[in-house]
Amino acid sequence: MPKKKRPDVVTQLLNGDLTTAQLVSLDARQTAALLHAGHLLYTEGRWQQAADIFSGLAVLDPQNPYVHGMLGAIRQQEGNLPAALAHYTRCLELAPGDPAAWTNRGEILLRSGRLEEAARDLAEAVRHDPDGRHPAAHRARLLAALAQDALRAATKGGPAAVEEVLRSLQVQIGALRDKKD
Repeated sequence: MPKKKRPDVVTQLLNGDLTTAQLVSLDARQTAALLHAGHLLYTEGRWQQAADIFSGLAVLDPQNPYVHGMLGAIRQQEGNLPAALAHYTRCLELAPGDPAAWTNRGEILLRSGRLEEAARDLAEAVRHDPDGRHPAAHRARLLAALAQDALRAATKGGPAAVEEVLRSLQVQIGALRDKKD
């Protein structure tokens, strides 16, 4: 019986069977230490340093939803909403049950005036928190109410009302963020 040939490292890497972290022999303890350091830097408001760590981790472990969620949060804090949206979307591809990612992406969509998409994302955040315990899902409930109010006002008032609603939303979302931070 012929011996089955084991795929080489490059093939394993390209197939997603081997992460770059495994290739460079970064063990779970070292990865956890980097994740912790990145999160600590984020909470201290040292976003560029946190981004450097999480960007490196994204290369080493591209299938890690937490890494993409943190990169989304960093980019959102920096005001780079397109990059934040992309990272939250990737996080949700990897972990579709994450209420925080649904909430944060919904908030970005809401800020961008994409009210219907925002309402869907915020509803997903709530759906993934059936016990009502996740803080992000609580924020999603508040943001969803704002989105629904905005949709109603925009529907009734036409284009001029839409602009006013979006300005009002920016103020209300900013107030919610200030309470959260």
